[in-house]
Amino acid sequence: MAAVNGITLSGIGDLTTTNTLVAEYIYLLAERQTLGDHPALMYAGSIDGRGSNVLKVSHLGLRGYDLPSATGDGSSVANTALTDGSTTVTVTRNSKAYESTGLARMVSGDKINATEFALDAAMAHASRLTEILADIVDGFAATAGTSGVDLDAATLLGAFGTTRVLNVEGAMLCILHGRQWTDVSVDIGTAIGGALANDAALGRQATMVMGSGWKGNIFGVDIIENNRIVTANGGADRAGACFGKGGVMWGDGTPTLDNPSLQMLLGKTLFEKDRNAKSDETAFVSHCFLGASLGIEAGTSIITDA
Repeated sequence: MAAVNGITLSGIGDLTTTNTLVAEYIYLLAERQTLGDHPALMYAGSIDGRGSNVLKVSHLGLRGYDLPSATGDGSSVANTALTDGSTTVTVTRNSKAYESTGLARMVSGDKINATEFALDAAMAHASRLTEILADIVDGFAATAGTSGVDLDAATLLGAFGTTRVLNVEGAMLCILHGRQWTDVSVDIGTAIGGALANDAALGRQATMVMGSGWKGNIFGVDIIENNRIVTANGGADRAGACFGKGGVMWGDGTPTLDNPSLQMLLGKTLFEKDRNAKSDETAFVSHCFLGASLGIEAGTSIITDA
């Protein structure tokens, strides 16, 4: 009786039992924190009306990139070739669908309903962007850390320094897996006696902007813990990173709303209902359009024991 991709009465055994269910229920554990709107995350733009799903961000070697050189009196100066390049961000569709029968929704009470699925769609697609970004930060040419060795304060500060030496300016963001943050916290609290300066005054405001994953600002670098950071070296390590603006770029698009009676936009997430009357099945479908890429070498990958 259970549908392959759907929710039928036989497919929700933990919501339909011979016992009396309590009014409350708990959500399964998942990483629900997102990276927020940090200045180090460069928004490349939207593909809306662009004629392509690929965004191209140009690199220019101006504003002091090339320096003048000593030139003899009366001599002509040679032309300087303008240094340039580009990064492309490809935006693709990301979708999810839940399908339930009328009987399943009837017996589940308010646990399976359109409002709950809509909220899930908005949160899931925000987390999808975080997942996409977390999946690429292991690709910087500069790296810090040793495979199989716990992250410590010296390695973390070394990664910050390596990134600054790359001439990265402005706000910097460091994303660490929970394992990495735990390891460096233990090192800060024990090996070096908790003497590393953390700008606590920023705490309340930063938490509002970046969520509870924000762990502090150390020497001008915001640190976010997020467990969507991927593994490296065959699963032996985790690959976080610290970077400034231009190191990580992302883009998106706005879905088209064709039928307001069955569709709604949640920010840039399209949420809609698809009804199959013959089988008494209702699908709740969501789509968002996202893409990300590494940009210029404005970051350092932090690869340490998982």
